[in-house]
Amino acid sequence: MTGNRRVEAEAFLSDFLPLTPLKRVPGKTKKLRGAYEKAGYLQYDLPDGCRAQYRVDDEAKVVNVDYLDHHP
Repeated sequence: MTGNRRVEAEAFLSDFLPLTPLKRVPGKTKKLRGAYEKAGYLQYDLPDGCRAQYRVDDEAKVVNVDYLDHHP
């Protein structure tokens, strides 16, 4: 990972997800469509075409990051 991408990914994992995983940040977060939408996936866009795809289990208070890399 490049420096900027790494810094933003670390901030996403340590600051954003633990505190505000469902917050919609314009230009950064979106709900995925199709089968991913039915499973409750969200996507957070990182620099250089990278993204994190994750699901939030409110009941269990758990966030599952299932993908963190370039566009699949």
